[in-house]
Amino acid sequence: MIRIDDNTVFNPETGEFGYLPDIIQFEVDRTLLIDSTPAIVTWTVSNATKVLLNNEIVEPTGTK
Repeated sequence: MIRIDDNTVFNPETGEFGYLPDIIQFEVDRTLLIDSTPAIVTWTVSNATKVLLNNEIVEPTGTK
């Protein structure tokens, strides 16, 4: 892949242009984790072929 600008890439093997993944939203409901109560994470990602959260494959948009 060759990066063209902040969002665009070119694949010389296929001759195709594409877009880099874009994290549109990433939020956590707590800023301090001081006990074993889990935090709730919400995310939205575009232009990604795979999204990982804590090494687990997740949907491009979700809450966990």
